[in-house]
Amino acid sequence: MSNQIIEINKKSKKKIQFFKVQITFSILGIIATLSFFKSSQNDTLNYENYSKTLAQSSIISSVYETNKISNDSNIFGTLEIPSLGISYAVFNEFNEELLKISPCKFYGPNISEKGNIAIAGHNYDNHTFFSDLNKLKIDDEIYLFSNSNDKYVYSIYDTFETNSDDLSVLNNKLLIRKELTLITCNNSNKKRFIVKAFLKN
Repeated sequence: MSNQIIEINKKSKKKIQFFKVQITFSILGIIATLSFFKSSQNDTLNYENYSKTLAQSSIISSVYETNKISNDSNIFGTLEIPSLGISYAVFNEFNEELLKISPCKFYGPNISEKGNIAIAGHNYDNHTFFSDLNKLKIDDEIYLFSNSNDKYVYSIYDTFETNSDDLSVLNNKLLIRKELTLITCNNSNKKRFIVKAFLKN
């Protein structure tokens, strides 16, 4: 009988130790996940702060160096959306590294020219960059400032989702008017969320 009790005690101790190990690994896993999430969030906030600094800077033409030999500024302009409370510098070229820092011109003419200007920005699902484009409404205004501080006021006439390979959004539907297209991802269904606006003034 005493042997059986000893065996039961040994098994109980092993179960308790195994349970403790499981709890320890679970806690470590939760800590690691939270640390990663916080780190990602901090990266996004750092990018946003840098972008806002770019947008407010008066000397922005040489902030980002590229390998291309060009006299053009690497900043296309500044994008403001009053209803979302956002203001970001827009890079003149499009690549993944720049897109992490701020929205990028994806397609189209210069700010002062007729045509469809397409600007892409990340959706981090955290109210930064283009995360809240889906909250925009018809007739909301979007401001685009040139590097010489000329202001172009656009009015939203359409918002919709489309497939990631749909390039028709780059067409100038209004033909004789200047048009602005904002593009971001819908992370829940892998589609693109599109905002279309025409120049008011």
